Amino acid sequence: MKSATLGATLFVLVGSLMGAGYYLAVNTTAAQGADEKYPYRSETFTSFVDDSFQKAGQGKADDFYSWFESAYQSGSFHYPGQEGLSLPELLDWKRKQLDAISDPAARTKELIDTGAWVHRMVKKTIPKFSLDRGFEFRYTVQNGERQCFLQSVLISGLLQSMGADAGVAMVYKNIQGQECNNGHAVCVLKLPDGRDIVVDASEPEPFPKHQGLFLSVPGSGYRFLDPRYDADPPTISVYRASDGKAIDPRRLRTLDTGFLQSQFDYYRGERAVGGLLDKNITPQGVATEAKFLKLSVDECPENPLAVFMLGRTYRRQGDAKQAQATFENAFKLYSRQGYIPGALRAMMAPASSSTHMRRQRR
Repeated sequence: MKSATLGATLFVLVGSLMGAGYYLAVNTTAAQGADEKYPYRSETFTSFVDDSFQKAGQGKADDFYSWFESAYQSGSFHYPGQEGLSLPELLDWKRKQLDAISDPAARTKELIDTGAWVHRMVKKTIPKFSLDRGFEFRYTVQNGERQCFLQSVLISGLLQSMGADAGVAMVYKNIQGQECNNGHAVCVLKLPDGRDIVVDASEPEPFPKHQGLFLSVPGSGYRFLDPRYDADPPTISVYRASDGKAIDPRRLRTLDTGFLQSQFDYYRGERAVGGLLDKNITPQGVATEAKFLKLSVDECPENPLAVFMLGRTYRRQGDAKQAQATFENAFKLYSRQGYIPGALRAMMAPASSSTHMRRQRR
């Protein structure tokens, strides 16, 4: 994983070294790096869309752009006061408007309002939700479908094209605090006042309070973190790591494009017809799942869920040795990143117990 570049703004995070679990740190604000940038209609965003058409059937990125922009134009949820602008024209206008706001507090408020508008616009323009196919831009065009990951990449790309610092995060604990092992994706909008806010088009309201997010710590890799919310709307002023330390949002970055490409291919594996989640599992379906999961791991070896699920396909295929090695790799990844899902913990417990017994006999 590439590390994000660092900006020049200094901050000091001060707290009690013992009682509150805070640490004293002087660091630079982590700025959005090139490997996080994929504004709408950019070369990187287009590569995501083209890849979807190539792997899911015929077509090209222009088919998506034409469909989405036409759906926006003919829809009823235009930006207030700018109903005559096409979507690309609106994005350009909004960037100029935001660039003209120099006061951080005023810019923060405008970005929050913009995030809420993009949330509702995407929900209205792409009306259907599909876990099975909604991660493919091809099926957005064909069926008007979306899924949490695709919509989060799209929302982030739209916000980036407006000049906002936004990107995708995975969710490992939902709004109720239940563990879901990166089973959901959201957009994280980083605000000029140093706070973060979650934008999630799977929810009726734009800014939910998911209790666990998977983000990037520049120089340290991906981490499972617990956000602490305040204010209304609910913004994130601090995150807690697995060791209890507090991390300022300005130290964190959203997920890079290598991870995003990996996650697209992860979903192609997870949702393969005849794969492990299908009611009718077939050898060919599991082989297709394994193919895309291998590709996902190659694209981002530190994507823990892809590694874990690849181990499950090896086990289903009867390759116990390869499955065990892959599970052990997943366990190391999750451990380093600060969270071990219950299913993997239970799976590794017998091996740990056997190792302990062998050591006792020596």
